[in-house]
Amino acid sequence: MILIWCAYSPSNMSARRRALPLLLMLALRFRVRHLIVVKNHRDAYAPRLPLGQTSVISGSNTLGEFSAWAEGLNFVRDAIADDDIVLCANDTLLRHGRLGLGDYLDLLAHNNSDL
Repeated sequence: MILIWCAYSPSNMSARRRALPLLLMLALRFRVRHLIVVKNHRDAYAPRLPLGQTSVISGSNTLGEFSAWAEGLNFVRDAIADDDIVLCANDTLLRHGRLGLGDYLDLLAHNNSDL
């Protein structure tokens, strides 16, 4: 799986604490092999994948997370295999603390075919 992460929010300790378990879970459960962080703001927090490859690119922020996801797809287009899943996410998941324990358990219960 390839994860394209739109980053806009500035780095803070709360975002860092939330990013590690989420990214570790995604990496282990769904075999994320490449994280592409598209920084839509110069000072945005760019998480790193604990296992696998992380690439950080600058985004234009012309259409918010939608342009970031398109720019991330363009960046990685040649590396996408026919059976790859590409998941697009936004750093809002970290900034507002929207994922609770139940959300993590729900995500763990899914299969790659569910995504």
